[in-house]
Amino acid sequence: MVTIDHADALNRLAQTLMVHGDVLASGHKDDLADATIPALGLVI
Repeated sequence: MVTIDHADALNRLAQTLMVHGDVLASGHKDDLADATIPALGLVI
């Protein structure tokens, strides 16, 4: 059963992924540390 809390958590995750995509699209990949999630997203 999916609860409102589950839906909220999924929404927060989706928003986080979109923000990371925005960081990558902004062209500042040289400013990112090697172990960050945006750098990992760039590899993927």
